[in-house]
Amino acid sequence: MLSTENAHTNLDPQAFWTAFVLPRIATTGGVSPHDKIGAVHARCVLNDELSAMHLAMCALRTRCNALAPISALPAEVLVHIFHLYATMQPPGWNHPRPLGWIEVTHVCCLWRNTAIQFPSLWSDISFTLGRRWTKEILRRTKAAPISVYRDMSGATHSLRLISDHLPHTRELTLVGPSFDIKTFIDILPSPSKILKIMELGPVNLDTPGVRGNNYELPGVIAGCHLLSLRRLVLRTFWVPCDRSEAADVTEVIPFLTAHIRSDSPDLPPWHTLEISAYSDSSCRLHIWRHSDLLEEGGRRFNSIQDADFEIYFYDLGLERSIRPLKPLCQALPLQTIRILTVFTMMNTTPHDWIDIVSGCTNVEAASITGACGMSFCTALSTMVDGKAISMSEDCEREYLFLGELKVLHLSLVDFSSRASEETNGIPSSLLTGWLTDRQRVEDVPALDVILHDCTIPEEWVKYLKMVAIVNWDGYEGEYGSNSEQSEDDSDADEQ
Repeated sequence: MLSTENAHTNLDPQAFWTAFVLPRIATTGGVSPHDKIGAVHARCVLNDELSAMHLAMCALRTRCNALAPISALPAEVLVHIFHLYATMQPPGWNHPRPLGWIEVTHVCCLWRNTAIQFPSLWSDISFTLGRRWTKEILRRTKAAPISVYRDMSGATHSLRLISDHLPHTRELTLVGPSFDIKTFIDILPSPSKILKIMELGPVNLDTPGVRGNNYELPGVIAGCHLLSLRRLVLRTFWVPCDRSEAADVTEVIPFLTAHIRSDSPDLPPWHTLEISAYSDSSCRLHIWRHSDLLEEGGRRFNSIQDADFEIYFYDLGLERSIRPLKPLCQALPLQTIRILTVFTMMNTTPHDWIDIVSGCTNVEAASITGACGMSFCTALSTMVDGKAISMSEDCEREYLFLGELKVLHLSLVDFSSRASEETNGIPSSLLTGWLTDRQRVEDVPALDVILHDCTIPEEWVKYLKMVAIVNWDGYEGEYGSNSEQSEDDSDADEQ
């Protein structure tokens, strides 16, 4: 037996296959196609031989691939490469090659077996390849944490799949019409304890009909405590669907206080707060946790990151002010906020700012855009109890409104409202009173003031520079226009 095997091994490859294959098909050589029964039998025999040859060729290719240099890579390194490729080629995005990164599992047995042995590689669930592929991908994840992104527009067939795998869902993003999402989350089991990201609601809140379709947050979500939650976005699920009444901000406070925590040891602290209020009585709050991206130069007030927490409100009441946000902001853990950004054209008073953001005791930089700039500056000259610094006997830094503030960026602020306060052509102390009063507080940081696209004459800027470090872009607004017009009129008179 050994001598026979050695003889086979020493044969030339072509001679070996000729010697062993040709005799097996010789029995079919005399069969005529006119012999219907014989031809059918002969074809079956030949197909069996082809199948066997195919398996033999696969074995040869597998062995050949196993000797390729890339096959020497450890499985962990190979999977890391697959992960990188998966981020570049997710399934369903490239129509000519819809499988995306999954095509690597069709290259060779080693790659296929390696990919299947690492469930985390399949954690981003794709619904774009059809139900059969979705079920197979979920099967390959086993019990590994998964990320689910699903457009719920008419996707009722996905409800069971998502529900069955919710216990090991780490990220859950359901977008689409509010009603379709509500239909699903009403029957949703309790979210998993490992859930880190949850986003529910339409992608674009400006879509017609979205603003009126607000639904009460289901008890299965509102009543649970998600310990691992890092990012929460709920759109159109804050208030009951009752268009006859304005939204009551206080309805969401119990839910927020249960989820938006600042004392979790494994989470970065809250870092940036953004408040945007518009003339249509809508308001948006965004909060970011600390990250290196927020610290990059030039992005302190314009982060490109998605917010870790977002709240959208519509119809804040007939008063058209931001005061209804007071109970909400007082309930949020804002004491770690370092950067505050505000954009609003609504009417605001200094006391509004004290009520809403006085909890941001560690803010170091603030960016204020719009008509609210004047009232915000005035608030900086007060204590957290609302008393003016000039009227307070004991002025300590810890009781000063935003006592850690070092940089103030003002945009689109109209200082012309101070024009009526001028005396003999010199702005009164009211213009810079908030700065001089603030400097009376012991150990208060020096303030850098940045003026961008503000309506303010150059003379007033010079006055501001006497009490603060001012960076001005040179824009005077209507004062610049009036000045140019006056020069034109003077030239015309001389002519």
